[in-house]
Amino acid sequence: AVDIAKKSQCYHFLVYNCSVLLWQMCRPFQRDGYRRAFARALQTVLKALEATHEPDHEWKLELTIGLIFSQLDAGLKEEANRSANAAAQLAKKHVPQRIPQVLKIQVQHHVGD
Repeated sequence: AVDIAKKSQCYHFLVYNCSVLLWQMCRPFQRDGYRRAFARALQTVLKALEATHEPDHEWKLELTIGLIFSQLDAGLKEEANRSANAAAQLAKKHVPQRIPQVLKIQVQHHVGD
C-alpha cells in the first residue's frame, strides 16, 4: 500500500498516515526481544517518507530512532550504524533539540560514527 501511495502525489498523505498507524501498532512492542519484528516495516515506511519528501523531520527522526533499536534487536548492526548516522544528520540539519538524544543512543549502543 505504501509503494502505491508514494507513486502519486495526490496520495502522499497516505504514506504519512500509514507511518502513524505503523508506529501506533509497534510502539507498545518497543521492548527488548520484540522490536526486531518491526525493523523491515519501519525501514520501508521511512524510505517511502523520504521518497515523498515528507516535511515533518521530527516525525522522521522519531521513526528512525525506533528503527535503530529494532535493527539492534534483530542483530542488524551494520544497518543500525547507517540508521544512526542518518538520524544524526537529520537531527543536525532539522531537529537540533534532539541532537543530545541521538548522540546518547550512538554512544550507549556503539552505533554510528
